Amino acid sequence: MKKGITREEAFDLIHNHIQNPNMIKHCIATEAVMRSLAKYLNEDEEKWGMAGLLHDLDVEITKADLTIHGQETVKILKELNINEEVIEVIELHNEISCKKKRETKFAHALAAGETITGLI
Repeated sequence: MKKGITREEAFDLIHNHIQNPNMIKHCIATEAVMRSLAKYLNEDEEKWGMAGLLHDLDVEITKADLTIHGQETVKILKELNINEEVIEVIELHNEISCKKKRETKFAHALAAGETITGLI
């Protein structure tokens, strides 16, 4: 498994790709939800938290167009040393653009976690 990037490096990525402070807050809130879910489900808190933190890197690039949102994030993350499972789950957080079904707790958790924090 790839080591990935640090949380500090993830924040640098977010600040390089997202300008809207509310979207940055959304990413941080999603990270918190994902860490809590991982802890509750006895899963990897770091991996789940990283997915929550990075899931919306392309929201401004794609103007949140659900037909492509998530795909640019996948491209960005594939160029870095990011865990493949994190990339796959980020891709799956928007079923419309990837046209794939969510089948794991991790994938369902990110989709639910990011939706919940989007409502706050």
